[in-house]
Amino acid sequence: MRQILILLFVSFTLTAYSIESIDSSRYIHAKNSPSNVTIEQLVKYLKKGAKGDKKVVETFFYWIAQNIQYDRVLKNKIDVSPADILIDSVLIKKKTICSGYSNLLYEMCNLGKIECIIINGIAQNYLDKQIDRTNHAWNAVKIDNKWLFVDATWGSGGYILGSGDYDKRMEIQYLFADPNFLIIDHFPEDKKWQLLYKPITIKQFHSEAWKEKRFRKFNNLLDDNEYKNYKQIMKKADHF
Repeated sequence: MRQILILLFVSFTLTAYSIESIDSSRYIHAKNSPSNVTIEQLVKYLKKGAKGDKKVVETFFYWIAQNIQYDRVLKNKIDVSPADILIDSVLIKKKTICSGYSNLLYEMCNLGKIECIIINGIAQNYLDKQIDRTNHAWNAVKIDNKWLFVDATWGSGGYILGSGDYDKRMEIQYLFADPNFLIIDHFPEDKKWQLLYKPITIKQFHSEAWKEKRFRKFNNLLDDNEYKNYKQIMKKADHF
């Protein structure tokens, strides 16, 4: 009974944070991109018709999500060399890891004359054991003098629980992600890239309160009212 109730709540949407809606015209434009072109030619194509830098980055995100697969073999390689994540290699293989994703978006933005940085830090999944060292890379782009987060790796899909297989699907919540949403499982090496009025500490990030946040995010229970209802139902289920 308890397992059935949990599955029912997985269908809830994330209503507690602002999430971008998919722009179908830009998504289709990215989907129809020419193949076997240089990154310069690709960027030139993707920029066509985009109204402003934000739409340009959005189109880059769509292209990456549609075309780049997470490389499980490279992830498990003991020594990842710079050659493994070179832009040319990523574009040819259509596979990479987080550093390759972030390098690719950085280069696309650079060619598109959009300010972008690569952020390194800890990505802590809900089901993983505590991670205490840098294991992930994502980006921040500067649009209209404001920094916005983009995680092209997590935005391109995720692992299926149990099988460990990679599920290729677009996760739009990692495009221009709300800082309060991203900090749930992304902790940057430099606290200024939390983009929060009051940055949290690594101790807070690994606290029980933050583990609860990750549990709620994992089960799509970030809305306080939904979570309150969930706890009430779970409490009743314990009496069965």
